Amino acid sequence: MRYCIRLLLLSVLMCVALAAQAQTPKLRFLNLSEPDTPVAGSVRLRVDVEDAAGQKDVRAAIYVDNRVLLVGFVPCSYRWDTHKVANGEHVLRLCWIDPADESEHEVARATVRVENREEAQPIAPRTNAPGELGEATRGTRAPTWRVLTRMHPKEQAAQTFPAPKPLATVASALHVAGKTLYIGLPDGGITLYDKAKGRATTVHSAQTAGRTQRIFTGDDTVWWLAEDDLAALASDQPSAPAGQETPARWLFAYREKAGTVTAYDLQEGEIYGKLRRCACWQGQVALFAEVGGGLLDPETGEVLSLDAGLPESTLGTAQNPIALYLTSDEQGAVLVAANTQPRRDPMSDSGRSLLHVAVWRAQGKGWRDAGAYDLPVEEGYAYTTFAVTPEHLFMRRSGVLTEVKLNGANGSIMTLPAASVTGANNEPLLAGGNQCWMLEGSALFHGTPEKQSQERLLPWNEPGLETRAAAADRDGIWLATNRDVRWLSLAKPDPQKGYSGFIRVPLGEATARPTTDADRKLAGLVAEWQGVPYKWGGSAKTGTDCSGFVMAVHQSLGINLPHGTDYLRTCTRGPVVHDTLRYGDVLVYPGHCAIYLGDGRTAETVDAGVSYAGIWSRDQVVVRRFINTPNSEAAHKSSSSKKRAKKS
Repeated sequence: MRYCIRLLLLSVLMCVALAAQAQTPKLRFLNLSEPDTPVAGSVRLRVDVEDAAGQKDVRAAIYVDNRVLLVGFVPCSYRWDTHKVANGEHVLRLCWIDPADESEHEVARATVRVENREEAQPIAPRTNAPGELGEATRGTRAPTWRVLTRMHPKEQAAQTFPAPKPLATVASALHVAGKTLYIGLPDGGITLYDKAKGRATTVHSAQTAGRTQRIFTGDDTVWWLAEDDLAALASDQPSAPAGQETPARWLFAYREKAGTVTAYDLQEGEIYGKLRRCACWQGQVALFAEVGGGLLDPETGEVLSLDAGLPESTLGTAQNPIALYLTSDEQGAVLVAANTQPRRDPMSDSGRSLLHVAVWRAQGKGWRDAGAYDLPVEEGYAYTTFAVTPEHLFMRRSGVLTEVKLNGANGSIMTLPAASVTGANNEPLLAGGNQCWMLEGSALFHGTPEKQSQERLLPWNEPGLETRAAAADRDGIWLATNRDVRWLSLAKPDPQKGYSGFIRVPLGEATARPTTDADRKLAGLVAEWQGVPYKWGGSAKTGTDCSGFVMAVHQSLGINLPHGTDYLRTCTRGPVVHDTLRYGDVLVYPGHCAIYLGDGRTAETVDAGVSYAGIWSRDQVVVRRFINTPNSEAAHKSSSSKKRAKKS
């Protein structure tokens, strides 16, 4: 009897052991080279299960010399950058992770010989001062690269056809790279416009989608984000207002040489509504959220943690959140990490805080530290929008635009006149060379902090013109409007359209200072009229209306103008201005008029009488110039000589 019981127990134990052995997945590397074959550069490690039947939710870990490369579900792949290890032999281990207790069991091992021409120069973790970026990752512990989520790429033949009039479209997104302008369409497609050859091709995916939102390029691939709002196709609004954009549902990749479009479902990857910025580098796509992000492997659809391809010191924690910005061109790439929560400056007694910004430049397959900056900010104010070029970093916070030169030279800080900036602080910045642009409703802001130069451009030459998207380069800016796609250059204005429908309004205290004799006399007259009560049809200091005030002031300068805004709009005296607003110009609105005094201010009649006001909410404006013209100077001299003759 005892013998039977022992035999039964032994049988049970053998069955348990066999069952456990059967449950252990047989993992394998699919494309690992033979041990005697050296590897270099980037090596793709592909892990699969030999017997996939019944094997679900299998997790594996890949180690190189006991350092974690990847933790994720099988099948999976990983792009191993061998520049991050020294030349010589390295041991790769493949482990199965038991879901019961998270224990790891080695199932495969291989020795790989790395032979790169240049030895690896990894960025060592820095020891940061208190409050600096990177404090949360201090030390020498190796990072744990892991798979954050996964999407299944759906590759199909691209639907392409010629676009005979690429600029005569209402676009929802723009991107410019080299000689090509990429135009996002409201139906989820894009148009590639070769500016030099004047030819264009429209590309669509077989996957239906809503508006195209953002476009970016890299590695001979065009990427774009698109909404899933099919109702947008019936709307005359090709893009939502700033800050109210519908979340992107689809990420598309167009490879012109292969003639394919690959679709990635962001909802499947559980990152729907989280993306803010995207960029390409070294065959991967950086997907940045408001804080942090991940790296997309285009071939497998896996989204890896950022330390899989970016410098280790860019990583942040909940106590040290960072926003990442990546840009690249033919010369290389620049990565910027900005602390989104400024820390208190221990050396300041005035409540000042410091915003830490760290910069890296691409070096071969890796990155090198390109410096760090501590920027002072007042307590309670943080930089909210950033723009990066390979040479410049622009940052905006309430009332301030800061430029950091990434070549190590001194940067610039420029104060923004509060009255000129009507847009929200989170509206995007656009950078081209050393110039910065910003969309502000229907207007544009343009600034060069290095020169302390700033201006707004107002669409007064085309009433009703609205800008929906833009893309800047060194020479100007492309605009997607509610009428077409157009190029705006500040080099030379058109006699009738000015700057592509816009008129320039220089900003700053210098623009509000009278510079000519006529300006100075005008300023004195305007000051004398302040507080005169409003009276319809009046033109005297006992009471005046808007056109009566303008007429009387100019009459004192020896310039006869008609009484009435309709007459001011159409009278033959003085030119109509389409290019740049200046001190002393007369602004004629429907049923109203004012005298411009520079820096966005006017003198005009309001409800209480003659007073000062602003121009930023005005539209349908005709600009007339009656002083500081050849005819007005002659009239002013004639008036002055007559007065001197009377006195004599």
